[in-house]
Amino acid sequence: VINGMESVKSRADEAARLIAWGFREFNNYHLFKAGETVEDAPVWLGDAKTVPLLVEEDVTLTLPRLSRKDMKVTVNYDSPIPVPIQKGQQLATLTVSAPDFDTLSVPLVAGADVGQLDPFGRIVASVRFLVFGGP
Repeated sequence: VINGMESVKSRADEAARLIAWGFREFNNYHLFKAGETVEDAPVWLGDAKTVPLLVEEDVTLTLPRLSRKDMKVTVNYDSPIPVPIQKGQQLATLTVSAPDFDTLSVPLVAGADVGQLDPFGRIVASVRFLVFGGP
């Protein structure tokens, strides 16, 4: 587009105008750093009640400034998560959506190992579930 301009000065002015527009209308948004816990997910019949869900890489987006207010970040997983769980195992997906932006999906992994309860603990947890509901 710029090469079709009539002079060197008009090309330079148009390039400067486009760059200024880009910096004015768009911004980088840093959502999560690598290794940061996004959410603690409940665990079913595990030796821990929850497992941290982590991102493995930094999550940074470049969005139009006006789209930022309508941005939605969700975590999707089947709850509660059954054991055994190994550290680094993918358990969930982080989904980021905004107007004028393609939806971004980022895998979330377990931040810790979670083993199974002993037989007595499983019985107590099962009875507690039957009486009170929930995991």
